[in-house]
Amino acid sequence: LHRFDGTTWTDVSDGLPEQRNLKDVAVDERGRLWLATNSRVYVRGDDASWKKVLDLADVRPDAETDVEAGQLYLVKFGVTPQGPTYLLSSEAVYRRRGDALEKLDVELSSPWIIACGSRGDAVVRDRLGVVVVQPDGSSRRLPEARLGIASAWGVNTDARGRLWVGTSHGLMIFAGTGERVVHYAPGTI
Repeated sequence: LHRFDGTTWTDVSDGLPEQRNLKDVAVDERGRLWLATNSRVYVRGDDASWKKVLDLADVRPDAETDVEAGQLYLVKFGVTPQGPTYLLSSEAVYRRRGDALEKLDVELSSPWIIACGSRGDAVVRDRLGVVVVQPDGSSRRLPEARLGIASAWGVNTDARGRLWVGTSHGLMIFAGTGERVVHYAPGTI
């Protein structure tokens, strides 16, 4: 694992206990690296040592066989201007609080995309639609049928709280209530 500071590449993998199955990398507001593997999250401390922050087997001890079988796994960091703020797993959303990750009470069904808005919110695309997670941890689901986004591949929010959804049918923008405001058909923008 290497890091580029704008002029040189530096090997930062010394001491990292797990170098395979890397899922995502993020940098926080202090410039520290965060790594997500299939089942663990690490942060590189100021002393260049790696600290394990989350282990899915610790979160759900009964799920060790699910982790080993690949049924319970980490997907991606959700990065805000403050750094990696959210972490998406195959069954949950975690929010970063300092060097700890707390599991949020958000119901998900096979999630695969997470994006963060500038307001500290997150948007998760799962099998049933879109879930918007507010900075306070509350969430609301916008069902796929209501949004008409069966083929959504990209989601995000903007500073005004609108939801942007990229689909094979074009770009759609929704008000914070879930009402469609704009639809740009493919090839029109």
